[in-house]
Amino acid sequence: MKKKMRQSLIRRCRVSVAKQRVLFALFCAGATARASARAAGVNRNTAARIFRVFRLLIALSRLSLAPFSGRVEIDECYLRGGNGGRKVARQGRCNAGKFVVVGAAQRCPETGTRRLKTAVIPQANRETLHAFARKHVAPGSEINTDQFKAYKLNKCGYVHKRVNHSLVFKDFRNGACTNTIESAWSVLRRHLGRFCGGYRHNLHLFLAEIEMRFECGVKAFEKRLKKLLRKPCPKLCLKTRFRVYGQ
Repeated sequence: MKKKMRQSLIRRCRVSVAKQRVLFALFCAGATARASARAAGVNRNTAARIFRVFRLLIALSRLSLAPFSGRVEIDECYLRGGNGGRKVARQGRCNAGKFVVVGAAQRCPETGTRRLKTAVIPQANRETLHAFARKHVAPGSEINTDQFKAYKLNKCGYVHKRVNHSLVFKDFRNGACTNTIESAWSVLRRHLGRFCGGYRHNLHLFLAEIEMRFECGVKAFEKRLKKLLRKPCPKLCLKTRFRVYGQ
């Protein structure tokens, strides 16, 4: 009897199936491409290209997500690595040398599931933050934010509640809380800290990966990525660079 050939994880990939599986396991564990290349015995550029295919599939699967509804938390985050680098980066909401990332998070206490959507914006002002909320949050939903003045979403058709982080983490008077989105930022910083700024050219792909990791967890992330690899997908362009949201 003829032996059945083992199915390749990536279509038209010349890397052996055994090495593909090793790279897949290391990617799900959060390892970098350089360290994974040494463990799998392949060139670091080959590992980086395969990891980019994984992130592209994740990003494509997250394009058709339904907007948030119910209680949603919105906050912004600042990452070093923008124009100018660390030399011009300063503390606070200054945009010099930083990437500005805005995110919307939601936790369902009944099912225990979480949802996250992020985007890179040119600057954290009222126009960009309101545009992000209109695109990803359904009208009439409750939005919880901090005391940043740019968040004035009452006139946009939302129930806007604020929490003063200089006093409390959760406002028990109105129930406002942003702990879910703050936990998402901790996952983002912890994961991106391993790449030493190598994410700056493909930040949109790394953000899509972190969204899926935050929603699934360790075991469910591996299962969902396997399903994405099994589905037929369009031809992937590996030379695309990300664009800042709103530009």
